[in-house]
Amino acid sequence: MNENERKYLIVQIKSSKPTFVAMEAVIKVIEKESEKQKRRTVFLIPCSLPFFIGILSAIGVVRKVITGMLLKDFGIMFIVVIALLFPFSFCLFAHIRRNHIIRSAIEGIHKMKDDPILSWLPYEHRNPVDYEFISNCILNNKTSSVSEAIELLKNDEVIPFIEKITGNISRKI
Repeated sequence: MNENERKYLIVQIKSSKPTFVAMEAVIKVIEKESEKQKRRTVFLIPCSLPFFIGILSAIGVVRKVITGMLLKDFGIMFIVVIALLFPFSFCLFAHIRRNHIIRSAIEGIHKMKDDPILSWLPYEHRNPVDYEFISNCILNNKTSSVSEAIELLKNDEVIPFIEKITGNISRKI
């Protein structure tokens, strides 16, 4: 690689930085929403049991009302069922909304990966972790080309170790 090609590559690397910063921000949103979704699911499971018990009780009350019980008991049971239905439906709609946010964010990342400014980097390495490693290798003169930096990345054991510890999902998207 001659000096002009290296300068051109460095310009491409530096001009790609904002895209990867934006990608990191979107990945943090995905991680945050996924964590909220896990917590919401933990709440949804215990909430669903009283809901279904309430529905079964309401069915029993309706049967009693039909067979001649007082209408007052039906009203009380209706209020109880509505009270049980609210947290269940809130959790369900929040779960659906978070799924939509996560899907939209992943689609946004894939659109960012298709950005022509990233054409210097192979598609499977268009993530913040790989970009940081490859750009550091080239900018610090460890390697002179992208393919050499990718070989170093494949041989490097530090990145998988860091991902395992931190749970970083940026390379999985």
